[in-house]
Amino acid sequence: EHGGGGVGGGRERRAASRRWGQAGDERRARAMASETQTLHRIAVEQRVGNGSATFVISNEGHTLGNALRNELMKDPSVDLCGYTVPHPMEKIIKVRVQTSGADGSATQKVHEGLSRISSGMDVWKKRFDAALEGVEVTIVPKVDVEALKRAAASKKNRMSDE
Repeated sequence: EHGGGGVGGGRERRAASRRWGQAGDERRARAMASETQTLHRIAVEQRVGNGSATFVISNEGHTLGNALRNELMKDPSVDLCGYTVPHPMEKIIKVRVQTSGADGSATQKVHEGLSRISSGMDVWKKRFDAALEGVEVTIVPKVDVEALKRAAASKKNRMSDE
């Protein structure tokens, strides 16, 4: 074979590529399954005294990070709060909290902030459910675009045959 580069040429490379591809598919499937089963975990990455800490929250992104930052900055005893998403492919956020220390620890403030966000979501869910009360919801089936294209092409072919 041309461009074989060794015994057996491209056939072995293609077979190896398929094996690696299958292994990658299996790894991705296992990772996706574990993601759906993994609970949100919060770990303290760094703590300086009682009033300052960096928390790592898994399986979260900008949605919780921004909400938590906004909620914590409403507390007058929180001096600083910010978050980062270290890498877009990683589903973690790092939240840095610094408090004056007078009204509790950084851990306590994060716990209180998450509790306020959670209870706020309960309020919004109740409002949403109340707004939908008496409204008939119709679920529209997904349109198979390819089937529509095939049907249009078939009709066009029949018309040109006539």
